[in-house]
Amino acid sequence: MKVDADVIVVGAGLAGLSAAALLCDPSLNPNSDSVRSSLASAKPRVLVLEARDRVGGRTYSVPFALDRFGQPLAFPITVDLGGQWIGGSQNLMYSLLARFGIQTSPQPDEGTHILYTNGNRMPYVGNISSLNNSPNAHVKVIANSIKSLEKAVEELDAMAKNIDPARPQAHAEAEALDSISMDAWLAKKFPEDSVSSPSSNSNSSSKSDAATARSMLEWFVRAVFSTEPSAISLYFFLYFLRTAGGYAPLSDIRGGAQQDRILGGAQQISERLADIVGRQNVFLNCPVSQIKQYSELDITSAANVTGGGEAGIAEVTVEDGRKFRAKYVLVALPPALQHRISFFPALPMDRMQLALRSTSGCCIKTIVGYKTAWWLEKGLSAECISDQFPIFLTYDDTTPEGKPAIIGFCVGHQAVARFGAMSPQEREKMVIDFLANMFGEQARTYDLYVDKNWSDEVYSGGCYVSYLQPGALAAYGQALRRPFGKVHWAGTETAREWQGYMHGAVESGYRAAEEIAARLAQRSRL
Repeated sequence: MKVDADVIVVGAGLAGLSAAALLCDPSLNPNSDSVRSSLASAKPRVLVLEARDRVGGRTYSVPFALDRFGQPLAFPITVDLGGQWIGGSQNLMYSLLARFGIQTSPQPDEGTHILYTNGNRMPYVGNISSLNNSPNAHVKVIANSIKSLEKAVEELDAMAKNIDPARPQAHAEAEALDSISMDAWLAKKFPEDSVSSPSSNSNSSSKSDAATARSMLEWFVRAVFSTEPSAISLYFFLYFLRTAGGYAPLSDIRGGAQQDRILGGAQQISERLADIVGRQNVFLNCPVSQIKQYSELDITSAANVTGGGEAGIAEVTVEDGRKFRAKYVLVALPPALQHRISFFPALPMDRMQLALRSTSGCCIKTIVGYKTAWWLEKGLSAECISDQFPIFLTYDDTTPEGKPAIIGFCVGHQAVARFGAMSPQEREKMVIDFLANMFGEQARTYDLYVDKNWSDEVYSGGCYVSYLQPGALAAYGQALRRPFGKVHWAGTETAREWQGYMHGAVESGYRAAEEIAARLAQRSRL
């Protein structure tokens, strides 16, 4: 039976392209000995189908040559409107950058940071724990809250260590932990009715201590998942924590997930991977609508597709009616988007439920450019943690080319819906007002503003990552990476390391490529 390719990859983000590139060039990952041995006799033909008019998925690097007045910038710059940071133990990303000769630039972190909560603006240096030693009167009220936060984080890290990222559903308490939302766990951890009143002479926390500690952990959940704590379970939070190695790697800059930025933008990694696959083999503007699996004996039948046999083909149909046939298909899309594809035969119940119970977070990323990094002259880092709408987090985003800028994030379904409904001019004004309030009036003298609402991206459905609703991981987690006949799965949501990050996307792509390479080798021996 004639096929167009050995493998068809659906999705040209980092996951799909890392899988496709590894199948085409096993030397891409020095640790993929199994791929090299499986494909020693023949190089497979790989096609990639991408719905967008570009590669890169949730990485999106945009060049700018003009300022907001239409005048030329001192020099052109590239701005990452999608994923941009790597760090810590994300060795797969550093390996790819070394392979492609792409350099990194450390995330600026020097100076005084700002914590803005309950209407109080509190400066601090280094880790937020340094607020424990501050003489500031407002901060002394917060100090007990920070200590409570640290104890809660230690407890979460300890629970996360008992989870196997490759088999999250196997945990003895998976079902029980997955039935509790993070919101409910935080309410139990910091119960309002068990704390002392402000007039109490005891050393226990006041009511405001508990409320503030809880709000800080709620902030962290929003920061990582761009959704509300009520939307995810305690177990999914722990599972996600485990894939990164704990709370500190997720939250830290030095040694953590926000350590480095990529010179020239993160999207160029996907561009280079596409070059390995061959641009003639990457089809853009090809949203997939259907995947059918056929037995070898009868092209109108789908018999035995789930039985594990290697005969037969898969047929992929795109929205314009074109059909592509291959021995295997790799779907590298966020689970929250997979229900848009019709599968024949239908997906198993657990796989379908996994997709239906996946939801993408909501994020609007804002970037404001300046002629000078005026905040550094004031001893500020431009890093701010805030509970004030619309911006909950900012960083110094001075580009590696040297263009001073501040990046901001609006996250969560309600906040993004409200902020996104405003006009571009209203959003711009609100962001500038926020920066002026946090860092000073110099924020109003800017020459570049851009924002990106990832909820408007029909082929992303949101950002940064799809998360599972309470109860879904324990009940259906076994289907997360399990092949369905000739169909395999990749994407950062399936990662065993650094789920939700670029490293996780690459790790999932390599894992799926190894699975498919082994099956191609087995098929060649039949």
